[in-house]
Amino acid sequence: MPEIEEEVLKIDYDSHWKEIIGEFFEDFTAFFMPDLHEKADFTRPVDFLEQELLDIFKTKYKGKHINDKLVKVYLKDGTEKWILIHIEVQATFEKEFAKRMFLYYALIYTKYEIEDITAIAIFTNPKVPKNHNHYKHSLFGTTISYQYNSYKIRDQKEAELLKSKNPFALAVLANLYVIKTSQKYDKRLIQKEKLFEIARNLGYDEQKLIRLLIFVRNLMVLPEDLEVQFASHIKSTLQNENTMLVNEGDKRLFEAMCVAICGETPQQMAERIAEDIAIQRKMSVKQRSIIRYYEKKKLEGLAEFCEVIEVDYLFAEATITEYLNEKNKA
Repeated sequence: MPEIEEEVLKIDYDSHWKEIIGEFFEDFTAFFMPDLHEKADFTRPVDFLEQELLDIFKTKYKGKHINDKLVKVYLKDGTEKWILIHIEVQATFEKEFAKRMFLYYALIYTKYEIEDITAIAIFTNPKVPKNHNHYKHSLFGTTISYQYNSYKIRDQKEAELLKSKNPFALAVLANLYVIKTSQKYDKRLIQKEKLFEIARNLGYDEQKLIRLLIFVRNLMVLPEDLEVQFASHIKSTLQNENTMLVNEGDKRLFEAMCVAICGETPQQMAERIAEDIAIQRKMSVKQRSIIRYYEKKKLEGLAEFCEVIEVDYLFAEATITEYLNEKNKA
């Protein structure tokens, strides 16, 4: 029987990274820019200037989705510094990437007449431009040279990341696992469960722990059936621990973790799983295959799938209709 090509799941890297950077910016600088972190004064407010960045870029890059962050910080000596953070997802503009980083600097400098701007590009994808950390152009004795920080997640070592208690070590590790398990979703499920245990053992406070678990959940995307397996595994693990909880604070944390990781409370999850099991017990193996396919791709390519598993298309339609009816009743 021919194999069905597995769907490549899309991941919104830039949004997830942008959110967590904004929430834990001091930790971000400690991990990615330790020299800056040592001299920065985090007792003073940090200003995030995304709107200013959009205003600067909207003329030059009209219609382009801007995912960068522009941040203003103060050093302990009282001086003001600016940080441009660029999250590069696909590295699609390989030949122009370094030039683009230089133009970002030039546009910010032109707008604000600020020279004290440092920049970092974080590459979340295995595809990295050749000139990933500098731009240089020369013509008849005139030379422009611009160098900036860069961080390639693909080159990081798991053992080194595991030694760090900085939350961004865990974030990088999650992204690294995504790269290493491209379209190998069974392996990604194992790594996702592993990261869950690692995060819980690092001793973070409640807010940081839950936020990191949400980042891991959203970044390490799995097919729907494996997401259900992940949620069930986590629920079972937490449920066993829940029997030992004696105070309301622990119980509240337990429920918050379930929502963060699984997207629903333990009770909601139990009810949903019970409904799905009750429905699927009534089905044959081929009917369950049809339902799993439908949950992933709806009706797209269903006729071809029916040919592969050797069932009549009308049978598949009837199976899906019955399944939806039973689900609506439940």
